[in-house]
This record gives sequence, C-alpha cells and structure tokens, in this order.
Amino acid sequence: MIIGHLIRRERLNKQMKQTYLAKGICSPSYLSKIENNDILPSKEILELISVKLDIDFGGMEDLLEESEGRSRNEFKQIYKEITLNRNIEYAKETLIKLFDDRFFYINKDDFYAYNLLVLRLLLTGKDNNEMVDSYLQPLIKDQEKMSTCQYYLLKKVQGIYSYHLKNFSQSLFFFEEAISVSNKISLTDWEKADFHYMYSLTNLAESHNINAIEYSNLALQHYLESFQFKRAIECFIIQGIALKKSNKFKEALATYQKASEISEKFNSTYYKALIAQNLGSLHASLEEFDTSLKFYIQSFELKSKLEDKVLSIFSIIQVYSRQNNVQGIIKWTEKGLNEIENNAELRAYSYHFNLYRIFTNETNNIDTDYLCEAINYFESIKDYRHTYKYSIKMGNVLENGNKYKKSNYFYKKAIKFSNKQSKYQYWEDI
Repeated sequence: MIIGHLIRRERLNKQMKQTYLAKGICSPSYLSKIENNDILPSKEILELISVKLDIDFGGMEDLLEESEGRSRNEFKQIYKEITLNRNIEYAKETLIKLFDDRFFYINKDDFYAYNLLVLRLLLTGKDNNEMVDSYLQPLIKDQEKMSTCQYYLLKKVQGIYSYHLKNFSQSLFFFEEAISVSNKISLTDWEKADFHYMYSLTNLAESHNINAIEYSNLALQHYLESFQFKRAIECFIIQGIALKKSNKFKEALATYQKASEISEKFNSTYYKALIAQNLGSLHASLEEFDTSLKFYIQSFELKSKLEDKVLSIFSIIQVYSRQNNVQGIIKWTEKGLNEIENNAELRAYSYHFNLYRIFTNETNNIDTDYLCEAINYFESIKDYRHTYKYSIKMGNVLENGNKYKKSNYFYKKAIKFSNKQSKYQYWEDI
C-alpha cells in the first residue's frame, strides 16, 4: 500500500497546502515524508489526517482483497475505449466512477495503473491542468519503481500533457522517451497507431514535416485496415498540413481530396469543416484568394462550436487583408467581435480582430497602449508567432507615420521572436 501518495493526491484535489493539513497533527516536514512514502504514519496520525481530508482510510485491507485482480481488465477496457474513440462524455462519466472507487486502487501496481488511466481520461478534455498535476506528480516521483509498461504509459501521458500546454519540444522529448522503451513491451496495434498519431502531431507542431508524414502514415495504415475512418481522416489532414508547410502543394491537395472522399461517405459535418478549413489555408498559400475564401466560408458555415467558428472568421479576415479589401476586413472583424462578445476564453481572438481593425485604418492616431497590451498578452501566453507578427507590423505602421522612436521599440521586440519567420511572403502568413 502506498498510503502517502493517496494522502497527497486527496490533499491536492482539495487544493489544501501541506502546512494547513499538518497543523495540529504533525510538522510539515513529517507530512512531506509521509506523502513521499518515506515513513508510515501511526494509526493516530492517519486518523487525524483522514478527518481533516474528510475521507475514511478504515477497512483498507478488506478493500485490497476485494480489488485484487479486479482492476487490470477493467482498466484495459477503459483505456482502449478512450484511446480509440476519445469520447469526452465517456471520459467524464468514467472519471466520476473511478473517483468514487479510488480507494479500491491502493496497492502499488493498482495505484500507478489507476493514476495513469485517470490522467489519460483527464487529458481527453480541457482545463484540467490542476487535477492533471495532482495525479501526475506522485507518478513522476516513483517512475523508477514502475514496470516498463507503466513507464511507457507515463511518458506518453507526459508527452500528451506537454502538447496540451503547447510545449512541443518537451512533448517530443517525452514521446521519444516512450519510444526508447517501447521495444521492451508488447503493444497492441491500436496502441501503436495512437502513439504514432500523437508523435506525428507533435512533430508537425515543431515543423518536423518528414517525421510528421512518416509517423502519421504508420497510424494511417492501421486505421484504414481496421475501418477507423475518422482517425484515418485526421492522419490525412496531418499529412496535408506537413506537405503544405514543405511547399508540396499538389501533394497536399491530393491528400485533402482523399480525406474529403472518406468524410463524404460518412457525411461527417465536423470533418467536412476541418478539411474545408485546411483547403482554405492551402489555396491562400497558392495565392488563390477567391477559392480560399470559398473554403473558409464553407468551413465557417459547417461549424457549430464557437471556438471553431472564430478560427474560420480569423482566416477570412487574413485573406481580405492580403487583398487590401477594407470592407471585407471591417465586416468580418465586426462579425467576429459580435460572436465572441466578452468571452474570456477567446480573449486572443478579441485582440486579433481589434488589431486588424486598427491596421486597416493606418493613421497617426493609433492607440499604441492597446497595441502594447495585445502584444504583451501574446507573449504572456507564449504565442511567440503572433508576438512577432504584430510587433513587426506595428513597427512598419509607426515607421510609415514617421514615429521612428516608437517603431524601433516594436522592431526590437520583433527581432526577439523572429525564429523561422523569414521565409514568409505575407505578414498574414505568419
């Protein structure tokens, strides 16, 4: 039994500090040793901790006997379901059940397996970072005690979590750690395919386009053979984006066509919208702006989620900006701002839309305070691409208005975030 990790997990889930839990029971350093399983607490201390955490540690020996052998098959089935289908509602329902049964899984092997499964379910949704950390940290501390299979799953989970946090280089590091031990364990074909898919996605984010194509193709083969056509479409889209980023536009177009043919057979609105969005991006790169607009507008009309819709709006605005179509920019920025209103989760798009309105009316009365606020925001969320994009544009606008001192400030900021941007022809492409 690893009672310390269980205490730590319950404390973190209740957002309780060590000093608060330890007060009146023991010293914080002693509690830290308990949570790290360096020492086993006495029954008296354990009872006091359980009262403060509002949980019951009594009868755990019986629970251990009851749960023996119960969890492994159950966990495998849940893991397979969430890996293959990634159903958010299923993840939520299963998490509730697993949380209610959490005291069944308190011996070492079950504890690791339980936490790894909970993490995989949590990562299916969004905004679970605090809970992810509370389940992840005990596993990281004990990773050397894990079986090879558990270590592989931990590294995969860390790779997915880092990807969610947009720390793509770290994500690649964890996935490569998983690869280093994967040949020591027996992985099912569906698990290999899911890993290859995630690894290709992270390579794409880091512009490792050859790797993205290679590993997405490995996943694609399995998905086509097992008739998992939705996952196959996602692999085609990864390949299309990687080919576009490699300036292989004809190959990218052919790849999107394959994805489109599958989505038509299943009449999937979600994937039709996703493909149309990427076709819009491809035709924009080919400077076929009218065709690009057609696909972006089609994507917008097919989408139902607000976050997805405003992405299409932003894409439409950028095409109109390339065409110097002021009316188009004003129309769609107003539409975008009306869609999001004061939605805090879409704050970035509020800045995007307002900045394009400002740049459309390039006068000497530009609100530089707002520009600084927006650029600093993108820097704060580590969106360095848009930090660079708007800094360089702002420098140009101010220089054209003979405000050289202010323009110099933005040029310096732009230089700081200019990695990999020099190949772009249009500032909207950045």
